[in-house]
Amino acid sequence: MLERIREGSQGTVAKVILGAVILSFALAGVGSYLGQPAESNAAIVNGERISNQALEGAVRNERDRLKQQFGDNFDRVAANPAFMEQVRASVLDRLITEVLLDQLVIDSELTVGDDQVRQAIREIPSFQVDGQFSNDRYMAIINAQGYTAASFREFMRSDMSRRQLVTGVLDSEFVLPGELTREQSLLSQSRSIRYWTVDVEALSKDVIPTEEQVQAYYDANQFAFNQPEMVSVEFIELNAAKLSEKSSISDEDVEAYYNTNIELYRTSEERRASHILLANDEDGQATAKKIEAELAAGADFAALAEEYSADTFSSQKGGDLDWFARGVMGDEFDAAVFALEKEGAVSGEVVTPFGLHIIKLTGLRPSVAKPLSEVATEIKEDLIRNDGLEQYYQLQEEVTNLAFEIPDSLNELASQTGLVVQSSDLFSRNAAPTLLADDRVQAAIFSDEVLRDGLNSDPIEIGEGHLMVVRLKEHQPSHIKPLDEVRSDVALAVAAEVGTAEANVKADQMIATLKSGEQLIVDADAPVQVQTEADFSRNSVALNPAVRDRAFAMVKPAEGQSTYDKVVGRGFVSVIALDEVKTDTADVADSALEQRLQQQATQHAYVELVNTLRASAEIEYPKLVVEQQ
Repeated sequence: MLERIREGSQGTVAKVILGAVILSFALAGVGSYLGQPAESNAAIVNGERISNQALEGAVRNERDRLKQQFGDNFDRVAANPAFMEQVRASVLDRLITEVLLDQLVIDSELTVGDDQVRQAIREIPSFQVDGQFSNDRYMAIINAQGYTAASFREFMRSDMSRRQLVTGVLDSEFVLPGELTREQSLLSQSRSIRYWTVDVEALSKDVIPTEEQVQAYYDANQFAFNQPEMVSVEFIELNAAKLSEKSSISDEDVEAYYNTNIELYRTSEERRASHILLANDEDGQATAKKIEAELAAGADFAALAEEYSADTFSSQKGGDLDWFARGVMGDEFDAAVFALEKEGAVSGEVVTPFGLHIIKLTGLRPSVAKPLSEVATEIKEDLIRNDGLEQYYQLQEEVTNLAFEIPDSLNELASQTGLVVQSSDLFSRNAAPTLLADDRVQAAIFSDEVLRDGLNSDPIEIGEGHLMVVRLKEHQPSHIKPLDEVRSDVALAVAAEVGTAEANVKADQMIATLKSGEQLIVDADAPVQVQTEADFSRNSVALNPAVRDRAFAMVKPAEGQSTYDKVVGRGFVSVIALDEVKTDTADVADSALEQRLQQQATQHAYVELVNTLRASAEIEYPKLVVEQQ
């Protein structure tokens, strides 16, 4: 198996699939699985711990990803605890899979070299500006995720090792020529049919159901006449965004704010530096002394960095770390760099958690204030938004108090706050107006306090600077509509049943006639339409999908003969005579089909790999055990 993994690790098809499968946690800040006390573990996989801290970090990142993908709609869905529990379970499942793959990587003795890691980092689009790798952007992003350059390289090394492992397994999958030919044959197949469609509506229109038939149908199908619980509500909405629409912010206000808060609009002081990283041990300290002596003698710093630095990423560029502001490189490193006053100055030995550094200052960018013209629009938007929020917070307490003090009406609340009482039409739980469809609003509307007791709801916060208070206007409990209310609908349904039954009988008679070899003659006034369709494909839109799909499910007829079947659709019954099946036997390779079959095979192989690892693994969930006890 190991040989198969290594041979296949560079394949292309598997890498395409793995983009979504394996790298879902890239830049996710998963953190360390190890070294956590037992009570803080989310799971233990073959003795290796996944901490609750790691799980919570991964859940936060998944939540951020979903928020970015679905926008404001996510907040409404995320308010449902059951949904977030599903997210948490899914994330934990993915973490367990990663641990199992990491363990298999170790057992398989797979490694990824420094050059491979460095090149992979440079190719990540998030770290590029105008298509070129930016060390500034790289450091800013990974630091924001809680990584240092060294820890992120190790994260990437681990991730790439997993990919190497899994791509090796997946690339060992292939599609046999016979499989491809058979699939091509099925997909390229065309069929020719004659079909007779019996019009159910025509047979039903003269049916007059008896009272007994109507009552029997109603009794047997009462679920079809269920009226769901319906409510209508009154509500008051307090929205900072709407309040801000009335804000009046002048240019003078903008300028005054700029002058008072000019420090907010200063660029950060930046430094550019190069460094040589050494191990902080006796050998490293001895090497540092040697380097310092060579620098004092006029040696080139960049050349020494390439020769001695343990930072394989920056050493290839003479130790260059590009531009950075305070807080990016760590306290000890920052202190040393920002203490250097002139370009070209070199620090003494600087100790950080990553080792021993010798640092050279190669550039300075002082802090400067952006001109008012550059930030005026931003300031005005902020002032308008803040004015709306200020009005919102001033009214929020008053709305809360009045909703509680006068619990059986919203009119006084509206009168004292200047807000407007709005009302809705009747709606069910699953068909609420957009403004009332938020899960938190729905929970309040259908709570005992509002629905049973008729009280105002507590203020419902549905976003920053946005709340509502609702109260019941009308309530209609769920009920089965009485027969008299739905009698006409029931009569139509009974007539349709009778018509469908008659159409089925006619269809069976027609099939019997066709199978006997007799000619099928349809009267001109019969509710039957005769049609033919030649050489249509599985994806044809030229005929009813129900007829098309049944035709492709029928047995291929013998040469010169036909096979027969029927299909019951909505408002019709069709008799089908399958006359001919053609297969495109041209030996033409379909690369798209081959790739699709390859993807299906590799996806199946990945699932099988993970299932095999799980089946043989010992996986514990300490938190679940504690809760059950």
